[in-house]
Amino acid sequence: MTRNSHRPRDPFGVPFLVYDQNRFAHAAINELIETTAQRGRVVVLHGPAGVGKSHLTHLLIRELGRRGAVVPFKFTPSDIRIEAMDSLPDIPWPSALPKRTSQPLRRVLVCEDLQLAARLDGVQQAIVAWMDECQASGIDMVVTMNRTPGDIAGLSARLRNRLRGGTCAGLPQPDTAAREALLKHLCIHSQLPLPPHVNKLLARKLTLSPRELQGVLFRFDDFARQHGKPLDAQTALAFLKTEILPTALTIDTIARTVAREFGVKLSDIRSDARDSTLKTARQCAMFLTRELTGGQFAKIGEYFANRSHSTVMHACERIAILLPDDAALRQHLAAVKHSLGVR
Repeated sequence: MTRNSHRPRDPFGVPFLVYDQNRFAHAAINELIETTAQRGRVVVLHGPAGVGKSHLTHLLIRELGRRGAVVPFKFTPSDIRIEAMDSLPDIPWPSALPKRTSQPLRRVLVCEDLQLAARLDGVQQAIVAWMDECQASGIDMVVTMNRTPGDIAGLSARLRNRLRGGTCAGLPQPDTAAREALLKHLCIHSQLPLPPHVNKLLARKLTLSPRELQGVLFRFDDFARQHGKPLDAQTALAFLKTEILPTALTIDTIARTVAREFGVKLSDIRSDARDSTLKTARQCAMFLTRELTGGQFAKIGEYFANRSHSTVMHACERIAILLPDDAALRQHLAAVKHSLGVR
């Protein structure tokens, strides 16, 4: 393979790679592509950022487009105008489409990042209404979200039940074997001659999502070019030392990562708000800050609206007590640590 400066022109310029951890999600989308009859099905793709949810919706729309008449509808909760819940901005509602056409018309409604609708009752009501309309009209629907329906606080029971009634497919972070396959796949399509032993080294060291792996691979190539070095193990180790290894963790970095994981605002978990979800997120941030940085209780409390050192101690003790019996909480903390690059 000859090394050149070829890079994919768009985020989905590289074909979707199927591996064990995303195989079920890919199969669910492929079934929508291959089935000619519309059934009003719902497919929920859930997982952290960068694991391939949007790539799969892009694949669905592209492949249906190749097979004939198709009108996809794509929106996020932030597109919904509460004052006009019967339509989407610049997107005609599916029921307004002609019922008869010269050839079969596959209609698909795609809602990305549904977690953004948490605690927005009007938006959730609109989405529930559209899901009911889709089912009645035989319109297939694909929903993406960063966690399972049950793990997103603030979703109404009606919306959560409708999501759970569909096919829920998780896309977790890739393991080492998957990362090795992904790096090889990316190198082939980007024409980067990465030796197998360097591939293995990067796959072992880089606990990243597919999207992050692509970005880091290009940064590694740029690093090697700038230093006039080949893409070998010595260059990879130098790159890992200077570019990849995480910097010292700070309370702000930890709190921001916790806020993203729980789908809340950083300003809210630093405030005096006593909402149960905010309280749990805040206590997790305090617990992780103490665990990962060894920060003083008083300093941690100061960051969180000048709370007392005893309040922080209580928060850390509470999380420690809950962890052994709370699988969801363990999953949240594991996801935060993964995002922070902590093993």
